[in-house]
Amino acid sequence: MSADTTARRRHQGTDRHHSSSNKPLAVRSIDQDERDDETGRTGALVVTAFSWLVMAIFCSLVLSRMITETWLWGYDGQYSDPKHVIRKWTTPQQTFTEAQLRQFDGTDPSKPIYLAVMSDVFDVSAGRRMYGPGGSYHHFAGRDGSRAFTTGCFETDLTHDTRGLSEKELRTIQGWHSFFERSKKYWKVGKVLSRPIDPDSPIPLPCKNGKGS
Repeated sequence: MSADTTARRRHQGTDRHHSSSNKPLAVRSIDQDERDDETGRTGALVVTAFSWLVMAIFCSLVLSRMITETWLWGYDGQYSDPKHVIRKWTTPQQTFTEAQLRQFDGTDPSKPIYLAVMSDVFDVSAGRRMYGPGGSYHHFAGRDGSRAFTTGCFETDLTHDTRGLSEKELRTIQGWHSFFERSKKYWKVGKVLSRPIDPDSPIPLPCKNGKGS
């Protein structure tokens, strides 16, 4: 095969490749218009769906206000207060030692009041009258007194040691934990690293003066 024949065949192959891969300008313009139309329709659907969602929320709020005289159909939980929601989800979580937690027992009015239940620390400053000095629940401030939440023995059971408690008593502690966790006034700020409990140490005896006696 001569060099001229080989060159002609290569040239013909190149021409066929270009003719098959390159569409005419008019065809490319139509394809682009179709893609633009599809993008426009998708955007319009998103805007329409969002508009209907906003309208549905608005109508629900208005109807709730007219029927129940509240904006959220009578719901009064922690998520009904926007300020609380923002504070709850933006508060940085800290880790406390027992000594550090004691600094937030309410005796220093410039500091918030913290208490711990099941190692979780909650800010209870909104209940300063109850948890501050002189308050009926001040003994819980600045510590993890989980055991006393169920026994009611505020002199001997202000400890995180829950050994020896019944299932019912443990559920009571869990109930208090849920109360603070779901409260509109209080929110979690971290955890306390309580001293480890020696498994060989005596199990706390049932108290005599608490509600469980």
